[in-house]
Amino acid sequence: AALGAPVTGEDGYVGGRSIIVGHVNFGGWQDTAGIKSAMGGVDEATVGDTVLVGAADGSTVTYRVTRKDHVLWEGLDEYLHTQYKPGTLAHADVVLVTCFFDHTDAYGNPVYDKNVVVTLEAV
Repeated sequence: AALGAPVTGEDGYVGGRSIIVGHVNFGGWQDTAGIKSAMGGVDEATVGDTVLVGAADGSTVTYRVTRKDHVLWEGLDEYLHTQYKPGTLAHADVVLVTCFFDHTDAYGNPVYDKNVVVTLEAV
């Protein structure tokens, strides 16, 4: 389902998640204009935060951050398959996935060996 769209069963979609994946900008996590990229603030999310999403019909859908995890790259596929099972939902939950680093290599470069995974559930 489209972000903020109700799950109607049209086109065979009856449950599951909308997954949005994007790269966090290198270094300061900001673009060249000094404004955070679309995924630049994902790691700042905390459980309980509220997110408003405009729906196609002009209404607003309210989501709440219900989960935030740091997952190693090689375990991301298994994590997504075990944590997110399809279900009957009024609105598809949204899963945001972006890269994350918490250490650098011997030359001071960030080592992106993890992902931040944030789950938003419609309230």
